[in-house]
Amino acid sequence: MTRIRTCLVAAAAAGAVGAAPVAAGAVTAAPTVPAGTASHARSIDVRFARANEQTNLAEIALGKLALQRSHRAAVRHLAHVTIRDHRAARAELEAVAGKEGIALPERPNAQQRAAVAKLRTAHAFNRKLLRVEIAGHKLSIAQTRKELANGRNKRVRHYARAYLPVAKMHLRMARRDLRRVTG
Repeated sequence: MTRIRTCLVAAAAAGAVGAAPVAAGAVTAAPTVPAGTASHARSIDVRFARANEQTNLAEIALGKLALQRSHRAAVRHLAHVTIRDHRAARAELEAVAGKEGIALPERPNAQQRAAVAKLRTAHAFNRKLLRVEIAGHKLSIAQTRKELANGRNKRVRHYARAYLPVAKMHLRMARRDLRRVTG
């Protein structure tokens, strides 16, 4: 969690204002378990961890694509911040997952992969990228809030608490940059 917090402090010091994860989308659902059971509580935490890992992977892929395709300083800055923060988040989440025995996915989900593929050849790249960033970060923030409200695993919830302000920062940055690109 210190890496995520360190990235947040560094981003604030550098004048960054916000950006968040890419269309987090749904993860293949775990088997249905009756509410109120220990397994149900664990499944909430496991689903969040897996979805968040896919978000981290998708954000890194989008950031790399933005560095290849965009010449706008603001979009490139967002890409650098996003890559740095989501790599740090991955490292933290992988540590938590290792301690909790949670198997994490190794690639973004199908929806995220499709969004990246579509952006590779998109006209008006900057606007479309920023809209994907905004939608994805909104979804990621909602999933993180759900984990904080319903999750039971202390380590996963601790990760979510540290992740949330970073995701909110990324969302603010993407919204700001979209206004600059379209305005």
